[in-house]
Amino acid sequence: MTTLRPTSGDPTGLPPAARAASGGAPTGSGSDWYRDAVIYELHVRAFADSDGDGRGDLRGLTGRLDYVQQLGVTAIWLLPFYPSPL
Repeated sequence: MTTLRPTSGDPTGLPPAARAASGGAPTGSGSDWYRDAVIYELHVRAFADSDGDGRGDLRGLTGRLDYVQQLGVTAIWLLPFYPSPL
C-alpha cells in the first residue's frame, strides 16, 4: 500500500489527477492531458445495473459517476458493450 505524502506546495498530498478530480485546477493541457490522468477501464455490463435485469447499463453507470469521481478518476475507458457481429 502506498502512503501519500504532501509534496512541496501541496498540503493535500494527492497526485495531480486526484487533486483535479477533487475540485483542484485541471492538470495538463492540450494533447498531453493523459500524463497525469487516472484512467479507469470500465465494463458497462458489469458495473452498475439500473433496471434490475442483472446486467449493467449506461443509466447505471451515469448514476454512479459521483462515486467514480470520488476515487480520483479523471477519464473512463469503456469496454465494448454492443452485441458481437459474430
